[in-house]
Amino acid sequence: MNTVKSVLRMLSSAMLLTVPLFGQGVGISESPIIPHTSAILELQSTDRGFLWPRNSAVLATPVQGLSFYNTASNRFNLYTGSTWLEVPAATAGNSLMFTTTGATTLTLPTSGTLVNSDVTTLSSLSSIGTITTGTWNAATIAVNRGGTGATTLTSNGVLYGNGTGTVQATTASTAAGQVMQTSTAGGAPAWAKGVTIVTLGADVVNNNATANTLQDVTGFSFNVTAGTTYNFRAQILYSSAVTTTGSRWTINGPATTFLAYRSVYTLTATTVTTNNLSAYNVPVASNASTNPTSGVAVIEGVIRPSASGTVIVRFASEIASSAITARAGSTLMWW
Repeated sequence: MNTVKSVLRMLSSAMLLTVPLFGQGVGISESPIIPHTSAILELQSTDRGFLWPRNSAVLATPVQGLSFYNTASNRFNLYTGSTWLEVPAATAGNSLMFTTTGATTLTLPTSGTLVNSDVTTLSSLSSIGTITTGTWNAATIAVNRGGTGATTLTSNGVLYGNGTGTVQATTASTAAGQVMQTSTAGGAPAWAKGVTIVTLGADVVNNNATANTLQDVTGFSFNVTAGTTYNFRAQILYSSAVTTTGSRWTINGPATTFLAYRSVYTLTATTVTTNNLSAYNVPVASNASTNPTSGVAVIEGVIRPSASGTVIVRFASEIASSAITARAGSTLMWW
């Protein structure tokens, strides 16, 4: 018995040497320490650590504040009194992972990179705020995410889809009046010369005192550029003072490398005259009759000018001072 008592006294003395006991707390160290006044327990070591209690599942009937290291998730677990929380894991580069749902406020440093690779679905976003300084660098947004999939767009081009990937853009138009069209059904669109149509807004009368004198149909013209090929078609409604006042219908314009057109106009209610032409201001003679109230003249053809200028429709009256009238509502188109 005395031996046992001696051993106990020796152990007690050793503990008192290594674990100073003061009213403020306990210190455990490899050498004598005085624990900090704010600590109930202070540990000190230069080459060993504190081994946290370990378990592979949350503990039953825990007390608030209980914690342990979860060997299944490799994270520290803390009991709040109503639920277990996991302390987020940190990896090299100061990464931070949130594993719970709900609102989270995160204050970032003034430099560095924020990576959010695990969020694949975002159902709602009330506000992202306003970026007042710096540069927002974002990846290209794919079509199936509501973007275009493109990194750049053509200035004044038109967007179109190809059904499988990145939204496409046409080039900008190269001339006024161009329209978008396709060369095949379902093909990619491209700019091309469009059909331009003008309508004669008011009657134009040729009542010249000299018979068979050509006069421009004012407002029935179009500009052409040297080296460009144009198709054109004029449909003129006209009337004459009397049945025996004939007419002629033609065009005038700049020098050409190619000109071929046809003029067809009324002789009577049932007959017409047809002229296949390759020069301006022809035929040189007017016909001898017309339908006085419902004459129709059609001039159509192809022109490739060698000089830029204006092509204009012209007409003449067979009889001096006997009116031929080009009616409002007549149309001219070119492309």
